[in-house]
Amino acid sequence: MDKYRLQRAKIVAKDMCNILKDKGYETYYADNVEEASKICLSLINDNDTVGVGGSETLNAMNLIEQLRNGPYHFLDRYQKLPFNEIEDIYRQALTADVFVSSVNAITRDGRIVNVDSSGNRVAAISFGPKKVILAIGANKDNEVVPTNNANILSGLKFLYDVNVKKKAHLYQSNEYAYIMGGGNVAIDCARSLIRIRDKVALIYRRDKDDMPANEDEIRSALDEGIEFYLLTDIKEVSEEDGLLQINCCHYYKDGKNEDGRSIIKELANSSFTLKGDLLVTAVGQKRNLDSFNIEVLLNHETNDKHVFVVGDAYYGPKNVAAAIKDGRELASRLIGGRDGI
Repeated sequence: MDKYRLQRAKIVAKDMCNILKDKGYETYYADNVEEASKICLSLINDNDTVGVGGSETLNAMNLIEQLRNGPYHFLDRYQKLPFNEIEDIYRQALTADVFVSSVNAITRDGRIVNVDSSGNRVAAISFGPKKVILAIGANKDNEVVPTNNANILSGLKFLYDVNVKKKAHLYQSNEYAYIMGGGNVAIDCARSLIRIRDKVALIYRRDKDDMPANEDEIRSALDEGIEFYLLTDIKEVSEEDGLLQINCCHYYKDGKNEDGRSIIKELANSSFTLKGDLLVTAVGQKRNLDSFNIEVLLNHETNDKHVFVVGDAYYGPKNVAAAIKDGRELASRLIGGRDGI
């Protein structure tokens, strides 16, 4: 994260602390993951029973290892156990002294958003544990991948339709549905789809060991009959006779990078085609302003004094209403609030 984005993230984080405090939450601000981890641990007493929700944020904070090795009774959901035993740990967490989790998102007006396949995290946050600690980080900006095909949509759009708008029936079909990605959102999409379809497959460009999704969620997806195309990536998508033609290729592993993840390379002459009527993309996305040759600064400004940015180009993916609001406010600031702006 460059220094301007980091500075903006800090400003937004401090604003969110104040907004949540006004809603009755007890809030703490941390400049980095080490400081955040110390704050979390300071809120947990020795001998407390501690449960956690599935969270990449907690792993990034090294909080899981500290809970394992600290003076706590840690309900470790990350153990390599049969899933029925992991489910027992989920249930025990509902009566823990402390439950620690992250969230999927938080709106600028302080509404916490969670998308939860098993429901254990939302249940524990809502009721049960004596104390709930939510670690919420400023995530990297995301790039919106546009599509003009109604049968290709983002993972968050699909989960919103299914879980919020209650329109799962729109996605029922006898054809294959494919999910592109290897994180928790991808697994949530796959597990939601297998409940309304018989044929669901997940496509991920790395191996299962490199998947960022929680191990118990991956095991559950496999147990439920979801097919996995690993070391596989999508090269091109077209449409023929009402079905998506998803042209893929295979990869192979060629050592490890400095972060310990596998280095992958495309396998020659490995192209093949999958057919289905739905493709859900649940991959890490980021904005791309390279072609504009600008650097985004604070207050919607850039390094070019004649160029300003609003909406997704400034925050990352949000919504049309937010972009319109930003545009009106910026226009008012630049030209003095004339009528009609």
